[in-house]
Amino acid sequence: MVQDAVQREVETLLENYGTEYWDDRDVTYDNLIWGSSGIEIPIKRILFQVELIMQDSVSKFMPEAAEVITAELERTLEAHEILSRLRRAAYEQEYNYAIPGETADGLNLDEAFNVLVERVERNFRHVCQQATMYELMKPERSVHHRLDEGERELSLNTNERLLDVALNGVESVRREMAANMPSANSTQAAAAPAAVADEPEINISILDEPAQPEDLGISLIGDSGSATPQADLEMSYADKLDNVAVKVNRIFGEILNDLFSDDDLLPRLRRLFWLEATKAERDFNTHIVKPMLKQHDRNLQKPELREAMEMDLENVSDLEELMRVWDGLHKLENSLAI
Repeated sequence: MVQDAVQREVETLLENYGTEYWDDRDVTYDNLIWGSSGIEIPIKRILFQVELIMQDSVSKFMPEAAEVITAELERTLEAHEILSRLRRAAYEQEYNYAIPGETADGLNLDEAFNVLVERVERNFRHVCQQATMYELMKPERSVHHRLDEGERELSLNTNERLLDVALNGVESVRREMAANMPSANSTQAAAAPAAVADEPEINISILDEPAQPEDLGISLIGDSGSATPQADLEMSYADKLDNVAVKVNRIFGEILNDLFSDDDLLPRLRRLFWLEATKAERDFNTHIVKPMLKQHDRNLQKPELREAMEMDLENVSDLEELMRVWDGLHKLENSLAI
């Protein structure tokens, strides 16, 4: 989803900067500059625009991805049969429960339980979004930070260097520039003696020499001879756009891969989720279990409640009797004189 949004934005931007739309666009507004080979592509503007689209797509995607983790809460509640055990503990008594911040009206047991579960899922979607955006906005994943660092340390006078800094980092471009420097100096040094050797020699002759026919160097198409080297053609504007599209997609593809392949991101999100679930457990005890027990205590003398609780009260009595027997045996054992 996020990668598709980035690719669509890159295609749209480069299509708008293409030659077929050039006649209908405003040069000043689009910040385009006429150069020797046509139109110069505003790389920084394209990178910043695509980065905003990527951040917006991630912020919209993470709430949907959070539902994968929140489904674990529902499976846990179902595995432990929490709702069915609550219904059994209510003894068919219709009590009203109030959840602060959710509704002012009284809710029955099922509604109060569902409200708490939905609040956990809603809060975690927001937490998941904020935590992921915090990781995405770190300097090592920011194109703006890379370009700013590159412009402070290097001379980025071409679009290729700007793209290379955003893709490979400042150190890689610095090594590449340092590797290209000696070759340029050696080329200039080799060209200097050649220029001196090409100077015409001055011959002084006393007698007139016979005139030689001048070789004009005219050759026909079919004549065999050494082919003159042709000058390299400059890259076309369409090829420049294709090259920019490939590199921009690689830049943001690597940022997304680094973000979602981070070994710390998913465990951190799971810890944040169970932190929200722990808060919900506190609300569950405060707003459902304790009010239910208080209502049972007030209505304990009602015949229908005592009849519903009769089986459990016998079990509680048996347990208390067993505890008294154990306590008596413990005291007897400690009081024996050896």
